[in-house]
Amino acid sequence: MKRSCPEYNTLCAALEEALLTACDAHMKYSKCTQVDLVEFDLPSDILYPVEILAVLRLRETRGLTNPEIDHPLLKTPVGRLHDINPVPHQEVMDKAVANFLSAFSPAVVEQLFL
Repeated sequence: MKRSCPEYNTLCAALEEALLTACDAHMKYSKCTQVDLVEFDLPSDILYPVEILAVLRLRETRGLTNPEIDHPLLKTPVGRLHDINPVPHQEVMDKAVANFLSAFSPAVVEQLFL
């Protein structure tokens, strides 16, 4: 997405390049092995680029536009962001949270939820 501010366009291009580099690194350091030390060695870690999707989700939640990253790692069903489904209301969970919070002073509870 081009903007009128050249500095912003430079930043967006750098972000896109950094994410492409991260995708390449994810694939480079992915390997199913019990001997070699690699970053992503479980099949679920190899297929799911959580570190890249986390950056994209954080940007999305801040209302920022994500660049279109053209990389095979992000063209799989688990390599893309999905809609966030609301958590259903659960009375048992509400009671458990209330019980947990009742053990702390209001000042501590306030700090927990800043």
